[in-house]
Amino acid sequence: MGKKRGYIRKVQKTVIDGEETTGEKNYSGFPIIPLWGNKHHQSELIGIRSQIDAYDLIKSGFANDLDDASLIYWTLQGAGGMDDIDLAKFVERMKTLHAHAFDDEGAKAEAHTMDVPYEAREKILDRLRNDLFTDAKALDVKALSAGNKTATEINAAYQPLDNKVDGYEYRVLEFLQKLFALVGIEDNPSFKRSRIINQMEETQMILMAAQYLDDETILRKLTWLTPEEVEQILKRKDIEDAMRMTGGVIIEDPVIEDEE
Repeated sequence: MGKKRGYIRKVQKTVIDGEETTGEKNYSGFPIIPLWGNKHHQSELIGIRSQIDAYDLIKSGFANDLDDASLIYWTLQGAGGMDDIDLAKFVERMKTLHAHAFDDEGAKAEAHTMDVPYEAREKILDRLRNDLFTDAKALDVKALSAGNKTATEINAAYQPLDNKVDGYEYRVLEFLQKLFALVGIEDNPSFKRSRIINQMEETQMILMAAQYLDDETILRKLTWLTPEEVEQILKRKDIEDAMRMTGGVIIEDPVIEDEE
């Protein structure tokens, strides 16, 4: 209900007058920028929701059947005079004492269990799982868990996910460019993805090209080194080079104190 004002307010504070608004202005664009996950501006669940529901339904139903089948049920012969209360007492007695005595010589109790069929459910769960990974373009780590995978096999397994992330990175880049223009920042964002690699093969490839690269580039390309470790190694190499140049003596820069 108040008077309209600009989003950006210039405020001046003085001891006498206190805080005073000296000017107002707005952003160059509307200060709400949507970040879409894909070009269709839709949820990633569109198209795979039914598969998720089917997987959950089969899995939860299978768990319920296993829970029901884990119970032991009894058939009693020669105990036709027992009512529901007597049967409930019999079951409770078997749970606690695991034994029961019959007065009638012809009475007999037999325990039974159920075997739940699971082969068909396991097959449909595996199929739904594979379909979900395929349709969602996600990485199935089971495909990379067997044996020593080469870099080519790893890249092939990552290709569907890379295709999906490429489109998402484009949307994030578009969002950041609009945001930077809005707040007055000049920068070009870059992205680095985390992924599973064959460290031995990657290291061998870097060492093969080492003669064409400088020390810092080689160290930063080695994925099993952290950025902090790279900085420490470079500092130690600089010290070693300086000691070789000076015959083992490190010459420190003189400290000059400011005169008063």
